Amino acid sequence: MEIDINKLDGFEFIHGVGDVDEKQLCLLSATAYLAGEPHGDHPVCACPVLTELGIKINDGPWWADNAERGVWVLATAPRLIGTRSSKAVERQRADILVRAALTEFVPDALDHAARALELAGLQEHANTLRDHATKLRTAADAAYAAAAYAAAAAAYAAARAADAADAKTSIRDRLIALMDECLAITEPQPVVAEGHVS
Repeated sequence: MEIDINKLDGFEFIHGVGDVDEKQLCLLSATAYLAGEPHGDHPVCACPVLTELGIKINDGPWWADNAERGVWVLATAPRLIGTRSSKAVERQRADILVRAALTEFVPDALDHAARALELAGLQEHANTLRDHATKLRTAADAAYAAAAYAAAAAAYAAARAADAADAKTSIRDRLIALMDECLAITEPQPVVAEGHVS
């Protein structure tokens, strides 16, 4: 399928699904539009895992304005066309995102929450959160990670309240890098466990 990116000339790229008649699209509605699919943010041509990640990146608070978002949408939307694949590929893409959530994003949220607790004079609670963050960053034990994830939900909400532009940009850039890593998986990859390839 030949993709004509020029079809997107004159569109504004916004938070939310947008409206073709208003010349406004998000990442996924731009993908659907380029693929000739009906308007929506869950195009059939795109991997469901990448779709959900794309929505989170598109709608996140890290864009300076719609023009900045548009540069990314124009570069990414064509790449999502044709990414729907086997369940094995979807699973590997999801595994990349789960691993990053549990070993990067949740520990960072716990660290931010710990800083807030320190400022409130609650050092013992801050230390507990920092211990969980350290364990998550190095956890090979999925059961521990799942349990700690539940405990971290409140910490994530607290960290989200912080309005640090550098932190938001850093998170956005890491999510985009994860999208690129997931896009590189087009066929099931061998699973490596304890030094053995299966």
